[in-house]
This record gives sequence, C-alpha cells and structure tokens, in this order.
Amino acid sequence: GGAEPWNALSIDDITQVSTKRLTTRILEQATVEDLRKATERGDARAAVFLAYAYKNGLGGLEVDKAKGYELTRQSCEAGDRRGCVSLAFNLFNGKGVAADVPRAMQMFEGACREGIAFICVRVANFHAQGTNGIRQSPSMAQRFRVEGCVGNYPIACRYAGDGLRRGEGVPKSYEGAHPFYRLGCDGGDDVSCFYAAATLVETRSKSDPSIYPEVSR
Repeated sequence: GGAEPWNALSIDDITQVSTKRLTTRILEQATVEDLRKATERGDARAAVFLAYAYKNGLGGLEVDKAKGYELTRQSCEAGDRRGCVSLAFNLFNGKGVAADVPRAMQMFEGACREGIAFICVRVANFHAQGTNGIRQSPSMAQRFRVEGCVGNYPIACRYAGDGLRRGEGVPKSYEGAHPFYRLGCDGGDDVSCFYAAATLVETRSKSDPSIYPEVSR
C-alpha cells in the first residue's frame, strides 16, 4: 500500500533536494522496472527519475543520454515541475540535445520563481561565475540568492547573508546580512546561526546591553 516512493516526496524534497540525491533514494526503495512501468502508465514524476537513471547509468541501465532527454522532455510537457528543471539542465549542458543556454536560463529562472528554491542557488552561482558564457553579474547572483531564501531554502538565506556581509553585487551591510542569517538559522542551518550571532555583534554598539544578555539581567 501507500504511494510509490517518487510520489511520496515532501514539498521540501521537491523544492530543495537535487535530482541526483532523490533518484539515489528512490532506487533504494524501487527498481528501474517500477519506474518504467509507471512512466508507461503516464506518471510524469516517475519519468523524471527514470530519465536521470538513463542519463547516469543507474539501477543497472546502460547510459543513454538521448533516451534520458526524451523522457525528461515528456515529463516537462506533462507538467511536472521537476521534469522541467531536469530539461533545463539538459539544455544548459547539451546532454542528449544541442545546448541552448538562453532557453535553459529562462526555464531555471521560471522554476526558481515557482518555488524550486535549490535552483535559485544554482542560477545565482551561474551568474556569479559566468558559467557557459552567461555574463558575470554579482548583483544578479545576489538577487537569486534572495529569491531562494524567499522560497524557504535555508542555505540560500545563508548565501544571501554572505553576499551582503561581503558586499558582492550589493553594498556591504552587516545589518542587512543579519536577518538573512537569522532566517537560515531558523531553517536549521548551523553556519547561518554562527553568522547571525556574529553580524548582530558587529551591528550593535558595544555599550548595548542586549548583546550581553547574561550581564544585563
């Protein structure tokens, strides 16, 4: 009984976890054959993970990038958001299809705005590093880190805080960085907790008793 593992994923799985990690987890609970049967029944989500298995030769399959691309395209056309993310990666890297970086970026940015928050961080990195001929833009990178944080992805909040703390693409501001670290910390990212405390100390005057709570009582 119960839903198949690929249909039992949480919202956090869908928005925050890479296809690689999800596929690995699903293949611990199901076989490639299970995915294939579900795909043939028209299950667009199963097609996403079967496609990844083909592209990377997982679950005993031979690597077949063209087949992987075809399945990815089908899942996206059937309306699966993760299928569209995978399709964008195919187009971005030219895997199983001719590369089309502008179209891939459009799809990535759409996925980020729709709340697939881990993609916001990837897009931020592409802009920060100028990957695949994209114009390097620290301010665009920061914009997408913030977008990922808005999508409740704690790591994105930390990176948005880092951008402000270091002044990458935005004026340097410990005060601006602090709320992002606070959000990352509240989301369970320990590194964010460290910087939330550090930026608070930086922004408060040393005479402010609230940074020494045990002394001010």
